Amino acid sequence: MLVALPELAFAQLTGKLKSNELRLLSSSCKTLNTDLRVLMREIRAVATISGFWKWYGPFMSTGPVISRFKAAMLSGEQLRPLEFYTVVQHLRKTTTRRTAGFLFARLIMVCIGLCPETKKTFPDKRPSTRNMLTAYMSSYFPDNVFEQIGENENAVRREAKLLLDLVETFVKFYDEHSSFVQFPRENCLKLVPQMQAFERSLYVWWQPDSGRIIAQIKNALVPLVIEERNLPSETAADDPVRLQLEWQIARLLDKLHKIGGPAAVDDFHDMLVVALAFEADAARQHE
Repeated sequence: MLVALPELAFAQLTGKLKSNELRLLSSSCKTLNTDLRVLMREIRAVATISGFWKWYGPFMSTGPVISRFKAAMLSGEQLRPLEFYTVVQHLRKTTTRRTAGFLFARLIMVCIGLCPETKKTFPDKRPSTRNMLTAYMSSYFPDNVFEQIGENENAVRREAKLLLDLVETFVKFYDEHSSFVQFPRENCLKLVPQMQAFERSLYVWWQPDSGRIIAQIKNALVPLVIEERNLPSETAADDPVRLQLEWQIARLLDKLHKIGGPAAVDDFHDMLVVALAFEADAARQHE
């Protein structure tokens, strides 16, 4: 098409020919109608992409992303002097998570751009920003995060420190050179594997803790369900006590499902059957 109508295509791409003029030409030249439709779709796609980068390119480019990262107080020297609970609240903010997510995504893109071979080892699922942010608390405030320091906890601290130190090398290099062109290749090759290593250590540490949390949720759910079942039959559906119990049960069941999956919910129902049978037997003996 561009060979057949070079002047027309160039005029449209440079904005000198309006879309309605192109449509009129298309309707008058039936043999070119199909080709012109394809060309118009391609032109609109180019215009959309170019418009996106015109408005959002400066916002998403490396310099502004790193500037916002530092403005959001996400460097080690900014967070270390703060109190633990201040940092927790800061990292929970939506703006903080979004800013950190932009930086991690940009650094991954930089690594792929400088070392294309890293794309082959890139995981299907992108590293979680929330998990990446836990590296700050694990590395800077271990005594507040861990109840005890064992092998798994030390692994989390070690991988967290390596990850944060690596991120700092990217930020520091860009501050000094305003470019990643000469950034050390070995650091590019380390970033994604280090993110994965930290997430693996976090998962290993989390597993025993998740078992304890699941047990606590089950133990809290049982008396709530029993209390709901024991409400008088005449209790209205909109009774505040009934509504509060239903809300608490639904919230804990949802949390149980998120942490332990369907298997944990099934185990709870089995546990509940046993608890209800025990309660019924105790009631009969009391009579």
